[in-house]
Amino acid sequence: MDPLSMIRTTGKRILVAVSHPGEEARDFGGLIDRYSKYAALVGLIVMTKGEASALPATTRQEESRQAIKLIGVSQSYFWSYKAGTLAAGDQNEMTQRVTQIIRLLIPQVVVTYAPGSAPDADNNALAKVVAAAVPAAADDRRYVEQLEKGLPIHQADKLYYLTSPAPPHDPEQQADWYPPTTVLNVARNLEAQRAAWCAHRSLSAGTADFEQQISTLEGKVYLHLAVGKPGRRPGEPFESDLFGGLNTLPQG
Repeated sequence: MDPLSMIRTTGKRILVAVSHPGEEARDFGGLIDRYSKYAALVGLIVMTKGEASALPATTRQEESRQAIKLIGVSQSYFWSYKAGTLAAGDQNEMTQRVTQIIRLLIPQVVVTYAPGSAPDADNNALAKVVAAAVPAAADDRRYVEQLEKGLPIHQADKLYYLTSPAPPHDPEQQADWYPPTTVLNVARNLEAQRAAWCAHRSLSAGTADFEQQISTLEGKVYLHLAVGKPGRRPGEPFESDLFGGLNTLPQG
């Protein structure tokens, strides 16, 4: 069985994209662990090598490789863009590469940061790249060389942005806030998320901030549905499942 066929036999597929090693644990660790335990195929893109740390980039990436084993990432892609350069980088090249992974993994759900809402310029740039790649993957006129190599066009059903439960206090930042449409309960996944964070020894100075974030969010992940139809249950104000309302039967 070829790799594409093997991927198609997995009913639930999700792709998470982050900019730097460590973000997969800090911001998405509970989410990833929750869905990996639900037998979903979880793909992960880490765009940069994380050179902003005093340690070598290879160390940061190796820490991420160890971390994702603890939360159940199925397919990972560690790229070599330099931290702090995504906004000035070749947007078309990055969009092309993310499009290729979407066509390869054929995820129903894609998750990343929200454009304009994160203080990190790399995350803002990544959000725009992913937002461009989702429709590009479904367009048979975009990156035709991928299709010629056998990858299918693919329309992800949903694109989510990570957000916060309430708007920022700074009025200038409120215009860039995306209100939550989806609230995931990851309280049972915090132990795995903490273990994944601890694998990032080079980021140990940020552990107090990590724990403060965990405490503030109270075992929840807040997301904004940017593309797709919400799968809320009747009477519920928020979605509680990224795959709500989707057909997740294997494609055979």
